[in-house]
Amino acid sequence: MSLYSRLFGDPTISVLHGYQKDLLKIKKIEEEFKSIDNLDAVKSKTEEFKTRFTPIRLAYITEKDRIDTALDMNMLTKNEAHEMNKKTYITSRESMVQDIKFGAIALHRRASELIFGQELTLADGSKKVWNMIPFDVQLVGAMTLNGGNIPEMRTGEGKTLVATIAAYLNALSGDPVHVVTVNEYLSRRDASEMSVIYGALGLTTGVVLNNQSRVEKKKNYNCDIVYVTNTELGFDYLRDNMATSLSDQVMSRRAFAIIDEVDSILIDEARTPLIISSPDNEPTSKYLKFGQMSTKLSHPEHYTVDEKTKTVALTEDGIERVEKSL
Repeated sequence: MSLYSRLFGDPTISVLHGYQKDLLKIKKIEEEFKSIDNLDAVKSKTEEFKTRFTPIRLAYITEKDRIDTALDMNMLTKNEAHEMNKKTYITSRESMVQDIKFGAIALHRRASELIFGQELTLADGSKKVWNMIPFDVQLVGAMTLNGGNIPEMRTGEGKTLVATIAAYLNALSGDPVHVVTVNEYLSRRDASEMSVIYGALGLTTGVVLNNQSRVEKKKNYNCDIVYVTNTELGFDYLRDNMATSLSDQVMSRRAFAIIDEVDSILIDEARTPLIISSPDNEPTSKYLKFGQMSTKLSHPEHYTVDEKTKTVALTEDGIERVEKSL
């Protein structure tokens, strides 16, 4: 044990004690939610949570429109005002998420209880019996995710279900939640199986795949919960930045993401850059012309060669020779 831990105690224990207090608050609300005995009541409660974010989004949109139409602001001032407006919106949204946190988590567990043992039809037409109700430790995992931290969970401890709790809580703001996976098999599987609980709570689920059209991707990105691989998310972001109009962009707002296998995605996969390019509209005849021109240049009169960096640079005479040829 370190000297710091001896003097001030293990900070991890302090955090866990805080979560234990939070669990007591959740269980108290769960007692109140026992009167909710059908999924229509669950969805009604979800809509009630959503309406609490309406004034926050309305204030953001109103301020955005004011800035866009302001005649006394230059482009730089407008950009700064938009950034400030966005920060205010994010702060207000996060504050509201914290306000409804315990109620939303309690409602998620209540919905899981109501559909427990039922055979439900998945998006692909297959059947699944829902047999999961989150344990207390899984609620702690969800609160850890919601706090922007990394819960370490072994295979079989129910991290897929844990992710749905944090995803549901943050999707209530009206901004989509992206659940990022390492491959498309996991994206398809988790989106299909977990759509059961999301549907019971009144949320929509989408999965973004590499072979989808732009229209399909746009539809899925606009769902409340979006399952997508880290690679496809990265490439769609790059493609959106290359789009010539807003209608060509597929991604919706980016607010909250849950990353599965975070060590693999943020460390291992991050070492490989994502490179995207578009077709070159320049005529290839130019390359042929310069290629023919290079055969008429001589070394060292027209160009120099740097063996170390493996580069070639034209001399003054070389530049003059090329200009005359053009």
